[in-house]
Amino acid sequence: MELIYKELTERLRNHVFAVHNELGVGYDEETYHQWLIRHFQEDGDIAFVSQEIKWLLHRNLPVRMFKLDLLTFDKIILLLKCIQSDFIQPNYVQMISELKL
Repeated sequence: MELIYKELTERLRNHVFAVHNELGVGYDEETYHQWLIRHFQEDGDIAFVSQEIKWLLHRNLPVRMFKLDLLTFDKIILLLKCIQSDFIQPNYVQMISELKL
């Protein structure tokens, strides 16, 4: 599958892997989240918003509030997950559901 924002995605991946390599495994999502924000700030060239609140609307009425982990470049949503096992079907279902929202 071809990436829509290939160059931007590569830049983000570099930061995500750098954070993972620096911290290793065993921390909660918030720890990785804060460390990734620090990386973005140090880089200075990653436009992002952290934990922005959005609403799912139906007929212009709010149905459900949700929080984006990170919105980067006003185009790419980063959904951070810490799981204790291999990525299994329910993980995909949760991820797709949250991205649809």
